[in-house]
Amino acid sequence: MAEKKIQQYKIDAVGQLERQFGSVESYFLTDYRGLSVEQITEIRGKLRALDAEIHVVKNNFAKKAFELIDVKGLEEYLVGPTAVALVKGEAGPVAKALFAAAKETSLEVKGGYVAGDLMSSQEAEVFSTLPTRDEAIQMLMYAMNGVTSKLVRTIQAVADQKAEA
Repeated sequence: MAEKKIQQYKIDAVGQLERQFGSVESYFLTDYRGLSVEQITEIRGKLRALDAEIHVVKNNFAKKAFELIDVKGLEEYLVGPTAVALVKGEAGPVAKALFAAAKETSLEVKGGYVAGDLMSSQEAEVFSTLPTRDEAIQMLMYAMNGVTSKLVRTIQAVADQKAEA
């Protein structure tokens, strides 16, 4: 039996996806069925502003590319029309933008892979509600500022008591 020859364009397509997928740590897989060109263009623009991009992919090519970069578990989401959001920056704002688009359009987030963690659609949605890195830092700084001012007042009170005694 003759060996099956894989067409060069398929090898090239998988290679391109492998490079794209390998250049980022986080992905969200979506079903874009029913979106108009204008809606897709709008989503692309919002993601670009968040240092991410979205690409329509052939599921078999994407499966092979993920396999080549050793990302496991996304196969179940590579069914039906699939567009993959590639996240170069922080994943939280991208997830937030995708779920906001899903509320306004027919876009559906199937699942995600964020810095090594596989997420179902529900987990990705919860992830999208978490504070961003900058928001978490602001919250921490606010809390630390409160602790610092309390500490200063306590030290001053102790100093005042010792001065009176």
